[in-house]
Amino acid sequence: MFGVRLCLMRISYRLNVPSVDSSTLSRTAISMRRLFGTVLAVLVMASLPTAVGVTTGLGAGPARADTLVGTLDVATNPTDIAIDATGTFGYLAGCDPHTGIVAQVIRIDLATFTIDDTLPLPTDGPCVRAVAVVDDSLLFTTDTRLYRVDAQTFGPNLDDSVAIRTLGVDIAVHGSHAYITHMTGDRVSKVDISGPALAFDFEFLSGGSWPMGIAIEPAGVYGYVVNAISDSLAKIRLSDGVTVATLTTGNQSYGIKIDPSGAHAYVPAAIPETGQSFPWMVRVDLATFSVDDTIDLPFTWGFDVALTPDGAFAYVGESRSGNPGRIAKIGLGANMTLIETISSNPGSHALTTDPTGTFVYSADYNDHNQTTVSKIAITAGPPTVTGLSVANGPLAGGGTTVISGTNFTGVTGVSFGGTAATLLSSSDD
Repeated sequence: MFGVRLCLMRISYRLNVPSVDSSTLSRTAISMRRLFGTVLAVLVMASLPTAVGVTTGLGAGPARADTLVGTLDVATNPTDIAIDATGTFGYLAGCDPHTGIVAQVIRIDLATFTIDDTLPLPTDGPCVRAVAVVDDSLLFTTDTRLYRVDAQTFGPNLDDSVAIRTLGVDIAVHGSHAYITHMTGDRVSKVDISGPALAFDFEFLSGGSWPMGIAIEPAGVYGYVVNAISDSLAKIRLSDGVTVATLTTGNQSYGIKIDPSGAHAYVPAAIPETGQSFPWMVRVDLATFSVDDTIDLPFTWGFDVALTPDGAFAYVGESRSGNPGRIAKIGLGANMTLIETISSNPGSHALTTDPTGTFVYSADYNDHNQTTVSKIAITAGPPTVTGLSVANGPLAGGGTTVISGTNFTGVTGVSFGGTAATLLSSSDD
């Protein structure tokens, strides 16, 4: 026998592996099984010693799907949501211009999924429109100002604020600056957040009409602004606010997210193109600033998009008033694929995932008719084997190999050629 280790992130397993004859094998199927013993994936790789099976759990049953596990009524129309770096609290922008409810920020205890505290803002108009968490600080926009408060003490000091253009609908932060999109005037504000007090720097054109979502590449050189009326994405140099390129994306695009690697941006559309039954989401290659893939959404009015921290999946919410609440889960492989459509509450307006990729949270706005936050449990994908450290093994056994891959948490066994290996030890790498 030879020893085997399974490597996922910092988790590894050392096992005894039975003798195998690999002299005639140039290609082999690696089949993997997850919880309930359901076969979910088969991967074919070259020059591996034999068929390797990875199993988790016991029993039999269907594969699990992502599921709505909580609904929280927040008694105001939520327009945006952000989560702190520890995943302890979620912060919700509250807006209700029709009923007279004061603008407020709501802090949610994510462990209990209950309202922990509220921060009312009765003097700056009827809406808090956007929120962002930066280290220990919370940034949020009212109709006329950008505020910064301590996220842990949750205010109550509101002295740190700066005047900005009206209707600041999204916030993106990189380094020492925050960037706020404004539907009025088609502008973006740049605010210095590095000092003891917020300081307005300058504002620049959004590169189109009716700017909504904004995202910044990891390098911080360029920002990308979605312009809903222009149906376009603008690439803007952040140092001077110059639009260097624009790209047609989809009919009324609103949200945008950039993957952790900074390679791609994802932009969903609300309305189908001519000849389409449903709108699409586009994937933009940021190196070439071109659309390199599209996928049809399973509903109209895809509004915002959230990505899992590992960049493996995207979630797009259905925002259309009167439609059933649905969220599309999309796999972000070489080509985007629709994994499933999740039943949720109506009116998904803003989406985010927690830092561990365990839950998706949706702020449900629905044209002022919805006052909920939805909590959806994310199901891990199947175990995926990406390689072995040796190409073959001796017939008599002996030696060590390392199995590399993803989603190995909960693995209870490995088999070679249908014969189970024996777990010897585990270690963190």
